[in-house]
Amino acid sequence: VTMTQGGGGRTFRAGRELVFGFALTNWGTTVAPSTPSVSLTDGSGIAITSQLMDGAVLGPVLDASFALAGMQADTRVHGDYANITISFRANAPLVSLGSPGVVITVSGLTDFETSSGVVSLNGPDAFAVSKGATAVWNQMLGELVLSGATLYGGCDSVAIPSDCALPEGAGNTPSTRFMERRATSVFSFVLKRPATLASLPIL
Repeated sequence: VTMTQGGGGRTFRAGRELVFGFALTNWGTTVAPSTPSVSLTDGSGIAITSQLMDGAVLGPVLDASFALAGMQADTRVHGDYANITISFRANAPLVSLGSPGVVITVSGLTDFETSSGVVSLNGPDAFAVSKGATAVWNQMLGELVLSGATLYGGCDSVAIPSDCALPEGAGNTPSTRFMERRATSVFSFVLKRPATLASLPIL
């Protein structure tokens, strides 16, 4: 990776710690960890030759998975309107710039009486899990489909929480508890309860 500074005229005082980040896509197969190198030139003849960095790039060794997937309904009365709350956390940040983006499907919601159509989402992460905080409900299939999600993801794939790909707090020691709270997505929606007991949903 080559980093350049356009425009010129930018001065960094001696001893200043420079911090920046960028995103790259992991290989789809297992790759051993590697140690990157860094070099520097300032355009006036000063140069720092390439040297190994203090940290290693962790190679991908795990498949994407859910570290948490939970469901809770606020009523068990047959024929009532149930507010269904979904909580989940993946073991990696998930984002896609292409259409339709990250798609979340909640299936197994059988026998609910709400007609097929667009369903409004509620909860703290309604706009993060679906563009416009809406989802498409299919009564016949018992599926709720959310599109356009941007998910922080958890730190479950790294041994040390401070090595998380998306640490919280610029320049501060990240709080594991705070990272986990941000990484867990919570949203809810309302469906009319069936006349008889339905099976549990699948995320």
